[in-house]
Amino acid sequence: MKISYRSGLDCNYLVLSDISDARLSDFSVRMLSSNSVNGLLKFAVESLNGESCLLYDISGKQSFLKTFEFEKMSAAVLKNFINSLSSLSKGLSEYLLGCENILLDQECIFSDHSKTQFFFCYFPANEYDYSQGLKKLFNDILSLIDYSDPDAVALAYNLNRAALSDNCTLSELAGIINETAAPKAPAEVTEEDFTAAEPAPPPPEAPGFFQKAKVYFEGKKFQEVFDDINEGKIFRKIRETEAEFPHIPQSSLEQHILPPDPVMTFREDNHYLEDPAGNTSSINLAQAAFHNLKGTGGSCVCIELSEFPFTIGKLPSCTFCLDLPTISRNHCRLSQDDSGISIEDLNSTNGVYINNERIPAYSRRSLHSGDLVRLAGETFLFN
Repeated sequence: MKISYRSGLDCNYLVLSDISDARLSDFSVRMLSSNSVNGLLKFAVESLNGESCLLYDISGKQSFLKTFEFEKMSAAVLKNFINSLSSLSKGLSEYLLGCENILLDQECIFSDHSKTQFFFCYFPANEYDYSQGLKKLFNDILSLIDYSDPDAVALAYNLNRAALSDNCTLSELAGIINETAAPKAPAEVTEEDFTAAEPAPPPPEAPGFFQKAKVYFEGKKFQEVFDDINEGKIFRKIRETEAEFPHIPQSSLEQHILPPDPVMTFREDNHYLEDPAGNTSSINLAQAAFHNLKGTGGSCVCIELSEFPFTIGKLPSCTFCLDLPTISRNHCRLSQDDSGISIEDLNSTNGVYINNERIPAYSRRSLHSGDLVRLAGETFLFN
């Protein structure tokens, strides 16, 4: 079974291919083609090059696999996931269909943008190991949860323990999330509690980008900085500075001998690099360290790619909110690694185009300086 994506005029599809006609259940296909089950992605059977394939409509949905690639799953989202799966099982039973044909591969699971409801693919065939799929899914979820959320940790491990049973059912999993601990009796509060306790100091603020950049550039040689810029690694190194350059007391620094070579210092007032002679025109951090998407034609929008992953869409949670009628809520995501910067279509309605060629949903394409990136009807020049 092979998974791919296809874009139509107004729909996006997940495509399952390499499926023989003999494996498909005629009863399941007829029932699901003529009925709508809440939580199930609508599908159709299509013949392609003499072979059957299944097309699932994923328009307006977010991939489970891609959503939790960078974002961690909270206890509330995990409960929504189990409730969606349990509700789907009950809906299928009304049409005499079993839950053992629900595909539990992460790439075949989708959600709405609020992660309140999840949607699944139904595989109308008799050759799918549902028990193994359930075990693998909840084992994978252990790496997706937010470990700063104790409720999420406890819930995920309880679900994984239950899923390891060969006879585990979705109703059992739903029962686990509905279990509630007995409420604790509130501690007695006295007048002394209000007078003796001192307010806790506020937590320290996380270091901002320019604080990290200052630490990165202090003591750097010109050649080191130029090499990092030319290799496209400077932004990643600045982001990792906190771990690589822990704070050292000034008294300890004085015990070390500084290198005799000219070093870099960072000017906070104008964000330029400055050498010991006071020259500042050689490098401009804003121009040298970052890429951007600059609007073409009459557009004056310039999107500075200041961090990665970098998401663009209508939602306020996106890194850059582009509130235009043709832009999807989560339209695209840009990522950076040692090979450079790439862009990925997050199942947008109107698509992502690179040099007038539309890229499939959830596929990544490398970007090069001078590329024209079209997000729906808006065109940008990548620099």
